[in-house]
Amino acid sequence: MAVVVNPGLDRSDADTGLFWRKHIYYNSRVSWTDAQTYCRKNYVDLSVIDTQEEFDSFVGQAKMQKKDHSWIGLTKGTTEETFTQWSDGSVLGFSKWNHKQPDNPDTEDCVQTSNNGWSDEDCNKDFTAYCYTWEPQVIVVQEMKNWEEALVHCRTHHTDLVRLTTERDLILVNKRSMEIQTPTFWTSLRFMDGLWYWVNQTSLVSDETSLPSCPARPFRCGARNIKDGVWENRDCEEKMNFICYHDICVQGSCIVFFFFFFFFFFFFFFFFFFFFFFRLFPSGVATVNLLSPPIPIFCILNTCTH
Repeated sequence: MAVVVNPGLDRSDADTGLFWRKHIYYNSRVSWTDAQTYCRKNYVDLSVIDTQEEFDSFVGQAKMQKKDHSWIGLTKGTTEETFTQWSDGSVLGFSKWNHKQPDNPDTEDCVQTSNNGWSDEDCNKDFTAYCYTWEPQVIVVQEMKNWEEALVHCRTHHTDLVRLTTERDLILVNKRSMEIQTPTFWTSLRFMDGLWYWVNQTSLVSDETSLPSCPARPFRCGARNIKDGVWENRDCEEKMNFICYHDICVQGSCIVFFFFFFFFFFFFFFFFFFFFFFRLFPSGVATVNLLSPPIPIFCILNTCTH
């Protein structure tokens, strides 16, 4: 069975872009190959930890299972001496090896993590595992709307119009571009007060978009050209497809939400319990006449007499 692990550390959207890896703990003990098969079937792949920032996020999400020996997506061929690639194809450029690890390159071609460190291990051994998927969810909307209509649609039915601030964001959205039925699609780019902004985060757009510094009206809304892979300032009243994103839980926010939810739930539960208890039995339990008829609930709520 898979368990969505606790989203941990807060992140800066301006630094990391829109998309982030959610790591999912798979608590069945299986071989590395079987773990990879499960992750690819249900998510994206075995967990990839390719930067210090990603490592910090992984540690925050996996803190409840950090002592468990669990497979991650790092592996190598049986004839290779060193680990160079993750199972999703990305190149190894960051590592967190335990002391004197890896120690058996001839016989141990897979990697497991425990206590936040990595060790090489025999791929046929059975461990739990970590998978990952991308958050937030991307929704391609094949309706023809102008920029403001697209914005309202996304904010009404999902979270917001998509913003693409990093190379990772662009790559992930490009994988869905085949679903777009127009040459360009709306994003959350908007020219306001003399500057280009991503309106869903009110963050200033970098010069990498190559948009004009002073676009003529009404060409002040930003779209992405799918074929040419460039940004374009378009007439805000033009109708085209667009992409929303649906962020169920920003990292760290769900913990706070559920904490307060359960706190207030139990608070009100005990409050109403004692309130109705003393309304029913003002003299205490010991003086209750068990032969007397029960008091109707509507009388309790409406303080009627009977």
